[in-house]
Amino acid sequence: YNILHFAGYAIDNSTNPLNSELVLAGEDKISLAQIYHQSLEQYNLVTISAGDTANHMKQNISNEYVGFVNSFLCQGVTNVVSSLWVVESAATALLMIEFYRRIKAGESAAKALNETTEWLRNVTALEINRCYQDLLNKLPVEGLRIRAHLATLQYKTSKIPPYKKPYSHPYYWAAFIIAGELNSGIS
Repeated sequence: YNILHFAGYAIDNSTNPLNSELVLAGEDKISLAQIYHQSLEQYNLVTISAGDTANHMKQNISNEYVGFVNSFLCQGVTNVVSSLWVVESAATALLMIEFYRRIKAGESAAKALNETTEWLRNVTALEINRCYQDLLNKLPVEGLRIRAHLATLQYKTSKIPPYKKPYSHPYYWAAFIIAGELNSGIS
């Protein structure tokens, strides 16, 4: 595999940035110092979709993303996608699904992210409902929790006027940035 996607929590340690951490399963964490000691050249793309930080007192752009992005780039990763602020989870999920669909179709990460943020900005409630239905149709029956979550999101979206663009505000799409070799493809 040449893509690493992290969706979770990041802990910013502003007094000792190398101790900033990505929170993994259970009690496990990986620090910036540990990332610096990894060989990561095999990854063409790392996506850091950190939904929150442990430091809720900050209201400005946090430097943890800069530290994590820089760490991955210094270890040989070609491109790193991250967000500058915490974005609503349903919008982020839709953005990531569409982003990876475009990557799979052969677009460069930079082009895919640009087109995907434009798509999210202009997508209507009706189109979002179709996306949810398509996802529900593709999920195996065993995925009850994710099916229930998607069905709930689909129901909520069905209450929005069909041609309204619920994610048109920059809050939902402008947070996502890419760093690295922007013209490279993800093969």
